[in-house]
Amino acid sequence: MAFRIAQLKASGERIQTALISQGAATISASPDADLKVDFKADAFLKIKEENKLCKLEVKGLTVNYRNHTVSDGKFCLGTGCEFTCGNDSFYATIVNDGSPTEFKKGYLANAAIFLTWSLLVIQIVVPAWLPFKITSHTAKGRSVLAENCSLGLDQLRNSLRDSGKDISNISPIHNDIMANLKEEIEQITWTYRNAGEFMTAEQLSQLLDHIEQYKFVLKELKKSQVITVQPIDSGKVIEGLPL
Repeated sequence: MAFRIAQLKASGERIQTALISQGAATISASPDADLKVDFKADAFLKIKEENKLCKLEVKGLTVNYRNHTVSDGKFCLGTGCEFTCGNDSFYATIVNDGSPTEFKKGYLANAAIFLTWSLLVIQIVVPAWLPFKITSHTAKGRSVLAENCSLGLDQLRNSLRDSGKDISNISPIHNDIMANLKEEIEQITWTYRNAGEFMTAEQLSQLLDHIEQYKFVLKELKKSQVITVQPIDSGKVIEGLPL
């Protein structure tokens, strides 16, 4: 892989630069150097690429890079780094040769694959699951309504049965009203027992409202005063007739 080296001014502008396609590059006072710099005769900087990283070899000089100060030896500059040597500044960087990068399965790649499969599963499962869930929810709601209707009718019948045990203090009009009410409740109960399973949730809800209304009427009848009818004095009636 190729790399580029450059000498920089204090402003960051390049003074001289060289593109190294292979091998190593030398910065020294030698006429054959890739970058000729006024170093002492036996001092040099050598840069070469290893495993897509820039490696720096220093001899007879002191180099500052990334807040580090190093002297003779070999050091790694990473994929690119600016460094100084005395009053001179340099820059070395790896140059991409345009070849395709090998795909590696990292965390992001695995996450993308997982999310893709998750979306596919959701798109397949949800359309099939949602109607079933709605149907199940509707069935549960209807079951609760049916149970409440059955319980309400039983409560009404028990209340009517208890109210008819003692008729000593009930007027004939009250007795007739209670008898008619009981007959209506029995008819509704018989119809519900035989056809309730065919009723829709809306019909069951209406029946439940009617049951509550019957409960209210029965409650009002129980707490109302006994209706009495005073018999007419037949003697007074006869006396008042013109003869």
